[in-house]
Amino acid sequence: MLQLGVVTVVAGSQQEGEDTLHPLLQRSAGTALRAHRGLASIRDRARETGYELPGFDVDPDLQSFCEWGNADFVSDVETATEQVHSRTTTLAGKLAALGPEAGVARFNELIEQASLVGEGADHLTAVRTGELMTDPAAWYHAASASECRMLQGAAPTQWLTLAPDAIPTAVLQAALKNTRSRPAAISAVLARSVVDRAGETVIASLRAEDVPWLDRLFCHDADDVMHRLLVHKDPAVAASTAVSFAVGTPPGPALPKDWRAAWSSAFEGLLVDRLTSHNQWRAGHVLAYVAEHDADTFERLFGRQLQDMAAQGWYSSPLPPNSEDLLALPPRPHRLRLAIQ
Repeated sequence: MLQLGVVTVVAGSQQEGEDTLHPLLQRSAGTALRAHRGLASIRDRARETGYELPGFDVDPDLQSFCEWGNADFVSDVETATEQVHSRTTTLAGKLAALGPEAGVARFNELIEQASLVGEGADHLTAVRTGELMTDPAAWYHAASASECRMLQGAAPTQWLTLAPDAIPTAVLQAALKNTRSRPAAISAVLARSVVDRAGETVIASLRAEDVPWLDRLFCHDADDVMHRLLVHKDPAVAASTAVSFAVGTPPGPALPKDWRAAWSSAFEGLLVDRLTSHNQWRAGHVLAYVAEHDADTFERLFGRQLQDMAAQGWYSSPLPPNSEDLLALPPRPHRLRLAIQ
């Protein structure tokens, strides 16, 4: 006997299955897939004892949509992950080929059937479908009309990629308020080199919580986007940008001479605990370089943080982990002034 939610399937012959719950379960793609999965674990054992459990016709699209819940990440995580991404990409191609209206309707149908399987909506399928949209505006409106939140969040990202000047501000702001679509919208803007209306809207919305999405700015060129981030009003955003330049650390864009003042101001606002682990590592190398070659900036950064900590009544090292030896690098007068503080 196998319990499937509120339904009990009795292990028996094929004929017994057809006479009992098999037709009922097969009527819905979701219950059929759920029964198929549930029986899979005992099928061989039942066969050994003389029982042939009933089979089910499974919707391959639904199976791909629910692939995360069935993949074997224990035995071979690499193969399982590759399989999930491959099937998801194939399904996304099918959905995109249907066009906005039919594609959204099919996506909603898969969500409904996935709930019967016991799984939620597949975010990865929505993302992959969004990447294949040739008319993201039409997809956005179709998704909005049917309240398909997943595709409604995915469409603006592709819209930003294909026609950033055409995306309405209200649509972009809605994407930024959605925790699922916000990272993709940010990444779409950071992948560009110019700051237009859409880019300004996204960049202006950045806050300390978005710092993880700035982790690969060292791959950027010294363009308009980097400059806008460097002078950002949020210190965590500006500092994350500052440590992404090739100052003391080879990988990264060269810092233009006329950006030096803006860079120093951003770097002096550095708070190590707001950086990602990768940027903390970069900050250590930048601090070592600055301590030896721009001791005034190093002193201002360290002195400002000491004052802030004194005002707060608690102390934590303003340096990255295991880098206290950096304090020995500035010239002696700078070290003395910091020691007095």
